[in-house]
Amino acid sequence: MRLSCVMVTCDMEKSKGNAVFHSIASVFNQDLDSFELIIVDNSNVKVEKNKKQLKLYVNEFILKTGKNVSFKLIYRKKTLNVNKARNLGASLATGDLLVFIEADTIILDNNIFSEVLRISNSFDFGYGAKRLWTKEKWFQHNSQFVLKQIMEGKYDFLKFNTGEYPLSFRKKADGEVFSLLQNYTFIANFGFCKRSIFLKLGGFPIYSFLDLSDDCIIFRLFDGGYKFKFLGDFSVVHVSHKRKRINHPENFSKYFEELRSHGYYWCNISKTFKHKIKLSEILEPLKSVHYDFRVTEMYNKYIQLLPLNIQKKGGDFYFWEKNNLFSIMDFSILLKRLLLTSSVDDFIKESCADFDNLATFLNVVLKNDLISFTSSGEIKNKSFLRDLNIIKQQFYSVLPKGSLNQFPCDSNSVMRRAKFFLDRYPFVEYIRVAILGDDDFLSPILASVPSIFPVVLEKDPRIVSKLKKINKKIDIRTVDFSDDANFLKLDVPKVATFITDPPYTLHGILAFIYRGLSLLQYDDDWKEFYVVINPTMIGKNFYHIIKILSSANVFLYEVRNNFSHYMLPQNFKERVRANRFFRNINLPKNMVKYSSSSNLYIFRTKNPRLIEICKKLDYTKIYNHYL
Repeated sequence: MRLSCVMVTCDMEKSKGNAVFHSIASVFNQDLDSFELIIVDNSNVKVEKNKKQLKLYVNEFILKTGKNVSFKLIYRKKTLNVNKARNLGASLATGDLLVFIEADTIILDNNIFSEVLRISNSFDFGYGAKRLWTKEKWFQHNSQFVLKQIMEGKYDFLKFNTGEYPLSFRKKADGEVFSLLQNYTFIANFGFCKRSIFLKLGGFPIYSFLDLSDDCIIFRLFDGGYKFKFLGDFSVVHVSHKRKRINHPENFSKYFEELRSHGYYWCNISKTFKHKIKLSEILEPLKSVHYDFRVTEMYNKYIQLLPLNIQKKGGDFYFWEKNNLFSIMDFSILLKRLLLTSSVDDFIKESCADFDNLATFLNVVLKNDLISFTSSGEIKNKSFLRDLNIIKQQFYSVLPKGSLNQFPCDSNSVMRRAKFFLDRYPFVEYIRVAILGDDDFLSPILASVPSIFPVVLEKDPRIVSKLKKINKKIDIRTVDFSDDANFLKLDVPKVATFITDPPYTLHGILAFIYRGLSLLQYDDDWKEFYVVINPTMIGKNFYHIIKILSSANVFLYEVRNNFSHYMLPQNFKERVRANRFFRNINLPKNMVKYSSSSNLYIFRTKNPRLIEICKKLDYTKIYNHYL
């Protein structure tokens, strides 16, 4: 098996002390006598001068070492995307094994090429060499002397002035993962992959910016079932230099879309830096909801603690754990409320909880350094709170149909629903929500939030057609709620929750709730869903609905009164009746714009008995009032 080393350089890496020469020297110091070196000179100035310098330098090394090195220099008069440049180098390689190295990375172990060749007999790809960093500006000031030392095979001076990321300009990272990743190499920094596999997977993805492209090729390798080797026994030095770190949402969107299309939420690359890791721990399956990993970690610590009124695990603790322990949803809502509150007393008044339970919650948040308290009980927010309410105010409509009991709410009510939903799921990084009947066009507003993925179930083909044109992110299913066979064929993905503004009839409400419950992804925790109902229109049947749902293990949790408002549509007879009424009392016929107001009912359930609802349900009466 032959090894091909691929390196990309740009303008001779001047800001990095011309580190490309040091990197090349460390390559030639390898104890492997025969390999291929491919350098893609991705410069945009003085191309010919760069080309001559690199050629001369490499050829001198070939003569000096007497190694059988096949050297290719590819230069570009126009700078390529760096991953395009890497892929170009890989496509021109003739070796069976590709080793990638950045032009500002120096290999400290002289036997790594021969070891990688040996390892590749049993493994398909590898990365994770220990990554040391030079002191700020130190390398640039000592570049020539360091190069002379490396050319003599000496690394002590370089090693002495390196350390873990970063040294003198260390800044506190936002969580441990960021720091951990920087102290090990990815494939592009220093890693290997069999050429046939690399080309089969399409090489490095071409994103607009560099971030996450290396993560993506690693995900593709794990998803393809290829064998991985951690290279933690080897060390490289990365030349520290100033780089403005910018988050690129478009990169994340492309990467996450690929993960999601394969049924995964994340590829936990940091876990691969530990030995004896299972594939199931690396590729995290896509569930209906995922909270920010820091919230999840805090919640996992919270559930291990005792409330103040229980001293040890036993009967009282297990009762509390089963009945009083906050769910992760309640935990995240409390966390947001805490970060928005000015004092401990105000937080307790707004929390709907007792202090014995809240103390455990506060203990976890304090230990994670999210807040601090002043001596007077004021809350000082240190970090973590972000803008959780960025939604686009966009409105669409179709002419309501009386036969479908369509009665869309006004624009303010649609926005109120969207904001309510965000308040119920703060710190969520991914959530799949079903909207059962979307004549209100709520889904486009929710879809404007990157973390929300709406699934719409709608009968009206006009609404379906319009939604498909608005946002491809919305998963739209045309369905008749009264057709069991058709519904089962839909293969709708499981959701974390659902919201519906159903026909205000006994069987209409039951049917829409029944369908929504069948879509929920159940686990050991309570699930919450939302139903908009006009209590006057449904009348005393509302209590009958509550009784049926309770028998099915579905319970009313909270009511938000006058949550949705509805205009008087000109094409319904209700408008005619209203005009007649005002004319009879000598008032202008268009005096009133609104028709009605409805409440939002929040329900919770765990393992519902759907058969109990099905027994009481008559699909032929979904749109019939007074039944």
